[in-house]
Amino acid sequence: SGMATPPAVHSSEDWISKVVTEYFSSQEQGDCQQFVSLFNETFSITDPNDSPAVTDIADVMAGCKGTQQAFSKVVLTPLNIYVAGNGAAVQWNCASVFKNGCKLNFSGVDSFQLDPTSLGIARVIGFF
Repeated sequence: SGMATPPAVHSSEDWISKVVTEYFSSQEQGDCQQFVSLFNETFSITDPNDSPAVTDIADVMAGCKGTQQAFSKVVLTPLNIYVAGNGAAVQWNCASVFKNGCKLNFSGVDSFQLDPTSLGIARVIGFF
């Protein structure tokens, strides 16, 4: 798919920006193996913020595969990445098309905490 303009990164923490960017690109590309490899062993995903936390990697894999089955196209664009310490906040936009042709466009902000030891994602909280 290739983004026309890379997201604006507001930090010198290149490894955090790289992991966060891969979080979005692997979902957009439907690369579920790459997506699940980004998380550390004790991760938690609360997406959106008021939903139950996901802590089982098999559930993350199933969710990724379910997205592939439901959508013919997913364009997930990180617009701005703000890094502080071992965390990041990312403003993003999603433009997708269901296999039945219906379009779904929405945007939000994800908050990330990363594990500096494993270089994996420890926590994601989504707001949209």
